[in-house]
Amino acid sequence: MNNSTISQSLSIDSTEKNNFMSTSGVVSSLAIFKAVLAVLVAVLSLGGNTIVIFVVFTTKKLHANTYFLIVNMSISDLLYTAVAIEPFIAGILERPFPFRGSWGTFICKFVNSMGFGMIASSVLTLAAIAYDRFFAIVFPLKNLKNKTYLKWIVASIWLCSALVMSPMMYAMRLHEDNNTSYCYEDWSPYFDTDMAAKTYTVILFVVIYSIPFLTMFIFYSLMSYILWFRKIPGISDEITRQRIVSGRRKVVRMLIFILVCFILCWLPLQISTFSVYFGDAEFPFEFFFACEFLIRANGAINPIIYVVFNENFRRGFKRVLYMGCRSKLNVPIYVSAKTNILSLTSSKQSNQASSNQRLLYLRETVV
Repeated sequence: MNNSTISQSLSIDSTEKNNFMSTSGVVSSLAIFKAVLAVLVAVLSLGGNTIVIFVVFTTKKLHANTYFLIVNMSISDLLYTAVAIEPFIAGILERPFPFRGSWGTFICKFVNSMGFGMIASSVLTLAAIAYDRFFAIVFPLKNLKNKTYLKWIVASIWLCSALVMSPMMYAMRLHEDNNTSYCYEDWSPYFDTDMAAKTYTVILFVVIYSIPFLTMFIFYSLMSYILWFRKIPGISDEITRQRIVSGRRKVVRMLIFILVCFILCWLPLQISTFSVYFGDAEFPFEFFFACEFLIRANGAINPIIYVVFNENFRRGFKRVLYMGCRSKLNVPIYVSAKTNILSLTSSKQSNQASSNQRLLYLRETVV
C-alpha cells in the first residue's frame, strides 16, 4: 500500500484494490450512492468557494487581510476539489486511470502532487490568518495591515506548498498494460521506496500538521484570553470598547470553528496513515472511504461556516443568489443606497474619535 493511496487516494489502481473501492468488480448501488455524494460535495465546494471569492472582492467591508487570506484558502479548496474529485469518483466506481502515455504520466504526477500542495496551502493559510488576527488584537496599533505584507504572506504560502508537492512530482509513476493503468509511488533508484515514503509521511505530518496547528492553538488561546478576560488599552469609552470586542470575538469564533472542522476532517486520515505504516493496522474499506470523503467535504463546509458566522457573507451570498434568480427572470436589479449610508455614518463616527481610536477603527476587521 503506497503513500499516495493512503494519503490522497489520487492513485487509481484497479488491480490492487484501492482502500475506498468495493471489491466485487461490479458497480453496486452503494457505489453509485457514494459517487453521488462525492459529486454533491464537489458542486458545493466549487460553487460555495467561488461565491466566497466574489463576495470578498465585491464587498468593501471585507477588504481586510483576514478575508483576503480566506480568499487564498478558498482558491486552495477550489484547486483541490478540481484535481481530487475525478480520481476519487473513478476509484469508487472501480475505473482505471483514464490517461496513458507521456500525457498520462504528467497527469499522474501533477494530480497527486497538487493534492499535497493544496493541503499545505490550506493549512499554512489558516496559520497566517491566526498570525494576522493575533497581531491585530494583541498589538492593535502596529501597522502590519498593508498590501506588501499580504503579498509576502501569500507568496510564502504558495512557495512552501510548491516545495511540499515537489517530491511527489518525482515519486509518482504511471503503470500501463493491456488491461489497466494506474498511478503508483516509486522512489527508486535514488531512494528506498518504503523508507522514503515513511519519511515523507512523517515530514508532512510535522511540517503541515503538527507545527502549524500547535502555533494556531497558542495564538487562539492568547487571543481568547485577551478578548474575554482583558480590556483593550487606549479605549476609554465603554460602548466603543464593547463594540470592538464584540466584533473581534465574532471573527475569532468563526476562525476557531473553521480550524476545528479542518482538524476533524483531516485527523482520521492522519491516524489511519500512521497506523498502517508503523503499526501494520488494517481498516475496513468503508473507513477509508469515510476518511477520503471527509477531506473533500472540508472544502464544502468552509463556505457554510462563513455564512453562519458572518453577516457580511450572508448578505453577499443572498446578493449572489438574488442576482442569479433575477437574471433568469430577466428583471433589472436595483442597488440600495443603505450600504453607502452606513459607511458614511461609520466614517463620521471615526472622524470624531481620538487618534488612537481612529487608528483602531481603520485597522479593525469589520464583521
